[in-house]
Amino acid sequence: MYQPRPRGEHVTGGELTAEDSAAIELLARRLTNIKQASGLSSLRMVRALPDGGYAIAQDMGGVFSVQAFKTQESASSEPEFDGLAKSHVPALFSGVVTKALVDDAEGAGIKLTEAARRRLSGYDAKQEDMPPKDVALQRFRIGYNSMVGEFRPKYASRLAHTQYAQQRPTWYSGAMAEVMQIVGGYGRQDLDRLPKAFPERARMRLPEATLAKIKVALNGVRLPGYTGFPPASGQFQYDYKFANTHGVAFDSSRKPWLLCVRTDGVWAMPLPMVPATTTAAFRKYIESVGDDEILSILDRFGGMPSGEPFPSVHFMAWKRAGVVVKVAEVGDFYSHMAYSSACGWSFNLDGTEGFNTCYDYGDDGIGFGLAYKMKISLQPAEHDGRLPVFDTSEMDPDTAGRLSAYLSGLYSNLSNASQAHLAIKYKLRRVTREQILQRASRAGGGASGPAEVEYWHALELPPIAGHSGSVVQVGRGYLYSAGHPRFQPQIKFPEPLVGGCISYDLGPLKPVTKAPRCDTIMFGYYIGDELKVVKYCLDERTAKEDVQNNYEDCMIVGSWWQTKTTGSSSLMGNFYMSDLDARRVMAPSVEKTKIVGKDLGYDHTPWFQFDYPFWMPGTLWRNRYFSTQTEVDMVNGQSLKIGVCIPYYARNAAVYATKSTDLGKINTQNSGLNHIRDPYSYRFWTYDDLMHWAGGNEGMPGSPFPKDASPVWVGRERYDAGVCSDFADQGTWVDIPANYGGLIH
Repeated sequence: MYQPRPRGEHVTGGELTAEDSAAIELLARRLTNIKQASGLSSLRMVRALPDGGYAIAQDMGGVFSVQAFKTQESASSEPEFDGLAKSHVPALFSGVVTKALVDDAEGAGIKLTEAARRRLSGYDAKQEDMPPKDVALQRFRIGYNSMVGEFRPKYASRLAHTQYAQQRPTWYSGAMAEVMQIVGGYGRQDLDRLPKAFPERARMRLPEATLAKIKVALNGVRLPGYTGFPPASGQFQYDYKFANTHGVAFDSSRKPWLLCVRTDGVWAMPLPMVPATTTAAFRKYIESVGDDEILSILDRFGGMPSGEPFPSVHFMAWKRAGVVVKVAEVGDFYSHMAYSSACGWSFNLDGTEGFNTCYDYGDDGIGFGLAYKMKISLQPAEHDGRLPVFDTSEMDPDTAGRLSAYLSGLYSNLSNASQAHLAIKYKLRRVTREQILQRASRAGGGASGPAEVEYWHALELPPIAGHSGSVVQVGRGYLYSAGHPRFQPQIKFPEPLVGGCISYDLGPLKPVTKAPRCDTIMFGYYIGDELKVVKYCLDERTAKEDVQNNYEDCMIVGSWWQTKTTGSSSLMGNFYMSDLDARRVMAPSVEKTKIVGKDLGYDHTPWFQFDYPFWMPGTLWRNRYFSTQTEVDMVNGQSLKIGVCIPYYARNAAVYATKSTDLGKINTQNSGLNHIRDPYSYRFWTYDDLMHWAGGNEGMPGSPFPKDASPVWVGRERYDAGVCSDFADQGTWVDIPANYGGLIH
């Protein structure tokens, strides 16, 4: 049983709640009990925390530690914002990061695309007025967000990490990977603190006519839970991990929503956008300048994502406003353990499906893997959740006055610096005028300070869109292998907390009398909209000795093969994928034989033989010849090993490696010359008074009568079919009677 003992514990990020502490204590107990039961020298477990974040418990060589990783909730560093859409458009630096580890005071290296060079110069600049292709900018000297503190270097170095060193878009999947690529190109937005050298402080300059149309389109529009400005720090705001995965999904009208999958469910809100870029005027301008990069973003998302996250400190305030919508419960998924902290949810291109895996142990001490599939159906929100100006033009003056007085009093108690107060302002746009007037009547015609603020803060409105979804277990199977972890089948998962890939231990927690059969999904990911899975397989059933061939009764001309397995055959190789399966049924000893036969034709001259010495009659025959080439390959001690590695930096990929081994090989070859006798043969006779006078001629024809064994008359045909004689049978080959004196002496 678990006994509390000294252990190292630390928390990275925010504060632990009571629920988090209880979950960590339970994880510590479980790891200790499992380690004692299994006798393993080292053990490591990752689990999501109920109130966000995740914990890692490990016992390595007797050193027990628990680490809790919480997202630090801090006040926004953004300037005060009234929640209304603005016409600002950030400059987009598109290109390739060429230097993400930088020296003191050195900017991050970027190789700009030609479209970016044109964009940063206002599109109509001459070639010499554009920024160089290769730049080093302080604008992109940005450290890691606290939510991805696992990427921060653990040891001091003269080189500083920018977030582009390890927080790659490939950690994410589906449309979220695209968003990460886009928002990573804005950089820091505190432009006044950047060097004045071009293009450090570059902004997106729009023509006055275009800007005027944008301002008209956005006039008074209130935004749903975001500002429309990229974060001033330039840091990525989205997580990729098991305990908290961000994604992007599209509703039925092709409008994007930001997703968050965590222990308390699947949540959605309108994807934070730069409002000006969603207007018709902006698109028309981008089309006129031929910026295909931004056009492709507009085609995909309807605007340029701002890179803002879900409201953090006042998440529930925006839920009550209907902006943050719960899509689905996650069921029991987060009650199990992660193969790695990096194994977040994988999404298809439009975010309508998600997939993830986890594992646990049964009462029998054997591990089991589970696979879960997420289905998401999103409905559009009116005006994409952006609320227009409150119209009082049709109200009578008295009613409009009472409404204005109440709102003025209420607004005097609301601050733009508080997300909770911005959520209240958003609610005031969603409710009807009648609801506000009813509240004003109860308040005596005016807003009575904190009491009215508290009322609107607590008021919960229905979601701005009707979403639905589900998270369902779609796979479960055993995970078992005997022996030391080093000699088990190897599957490795990326673990940023250790800076590399680690192997999963398939060993049981206590002795097992009979190995279970395994055919279990351990990892899944989407390539486009197609789900790919990696499965672990163990089947220790064996097959008896077997002989397979295509041999025939008469193997004369042609090719034949035979495979003979000696010893029990079994399925070798423990992993297979949707597109790759190198497993084979193999035996300890395999003998492969190949026989090739070639036709060599008939004798140049027929064969003949007298029946007995001094005998007059005899037989004439011929043979048809063929050669055989036989090759035998004997392989002893066959083995096949298959390993899988989920690459570091990659969520939607897997490396599949195979290794075949033969302890011994023997190759033998031999050649043979064989023949088949023609079924047609002939009787002949002759006479001379010294050597061939006995036995008579058996009534065979022939004239003149031979003298001194000349002529030799072939006078009778015989047909005697034998095994495989068809090969040598081409019909009669002597016209009777015939003189063969030239051959038979």
